[in-house]
Amino acid sequence: KLNHIEIEPTMGDLADWANNKDKIYPVKYATDLYFRFVSIHPFGNGNGRTARLLMNLALIEAGYPVVNVFPDKKSRNKYIDVLANRRLENAPEIFENLIGEYTEKALKNRIKILELNEHNIEQARKEINL
Repeated sequence: KLNHIEIEPTMGDLADWANNKDKIYPVKYATDLYFRFVSIHPFGNGNGRTARLLMNLALIEAGYPVVNVFPDKKSRNKYIDVLANRRLENAPEIFENLIGEYTEKALKNRIKILELNEHNIEQARKEINL
């Protein structure tokens, strides 16, 4: 009986997978890109930061705003717990849902800013009689 040997993914595997991003919903693609990169762990230090940059690049390329993954200690702890559970349970949707929440919040904030901008433009037009 042969022992099952799991082959570790490589950066080449990640690049091959990434070439099919058009077939995956953008937020799911960004979170999967993050997790796949972190799983490879190509650097001695900075893998998490690099993965968050890659994730945000993928979001930006798809027209989404940058997400701030852990703006405070409570959020950071939740993020670490979600990543651990994602690994232990092999359930990508756990992490995808968290990043989806961050993305939704960032989109809502962007909409508020745009609405405020529209309001300010309208106010300025009224003030100078345009």
